Amino acid sequence: MRQHRMIGWALAVLAGVCIPSMIEAQVPVNVVYSACYVPASGTVYRVGEVGIAATCLAADHVRFSWNSSGAGAAGPAGPVGPVGPVGPVGPAGAVGADGVAGATGATGATGTAGAAGTPGVTGAPGAVGAIGATGAIGATGAIGATGAAGTPGAAGAAGATGAAGPAGANGVDGAVGASGILVVRSGTVTVAGAPLTFPVTFTTPMANADYSVSLITNGISGTAVVTFGCMWHIDSQTAAGFIFSCRDATAGGTAYALVNASVIAYVAVPHQ
Repeated sequence: MRQHRMIGWALAVLAGVCIPSMIEAQVPVNVVYSACYVPASGTVYRVGEVGIAATCLAADHVRFSWNSSGAGAAGPAGPVGPVGPVGPVGPAGAVGADGVAGATGATGATGTAGAAGTPGVTGAPGAVGAIGATGAIGATGAIGATGAAGTPGAAGAAGATGAAGPAGANGVDGAVGASGILVVRSGTVTVAGAPLTFPVTFTTPMANADYSVSLITNGISGTAVVTFGCMWHIDSQTAAGFIFSCRDATAGGTAYALVNASVIAYVAVPHQ
């Protein structure tokens, strides 16, 4: 009841400010009055006077003041009060002027999902991202099944010849064969130039170098460029042929130049 009386008294004071002709003789000049506004109910009550509350009774009540000569300086903005309960829908009034935009309300409950829209145009590819850090090495996987044998590779190059093995034991001598025809090599060679030695090459090589050679000059041409004559020498021989010269019979065996275009006949006989 006391609060209602304070609110009524404050409203009376407000009414006195609006009708100065009724209270000019009763209200002192420049007296500051204070009151609190209750957002939940829209009521006002006086504060700051002897015998009443010094300040607003609740944190959500908005304190304001005025003086007897008119509105005072604007006080600091009070905190926004809580949203009051929704009242019943009244009759539709006349369309008023656009008011100041109110504070954003709380987010409503999520509505039912709408039908899927038409797919939009595919956007341009984004830039390639930076390479990420190398991940840890994974555990070793199980060994896979053995694959099919591959095609054989090309043959490698022949290896180096190995070292000769030890000589085997002599085999048993075979039986003596029947005597064959003795194969000899014979023919003539014509000396070109005036060489000290001259080679003879067999058309068919001998079986080995074990043979003897006999030489003779065909015709009446000289043998060597020497006045007292010389002796035939077989300087060397192989299965393929031999090299001959005409040398001094004395110690040292000096070789003399053979006569150019001389024809030398030979017979080579294998040893028995």
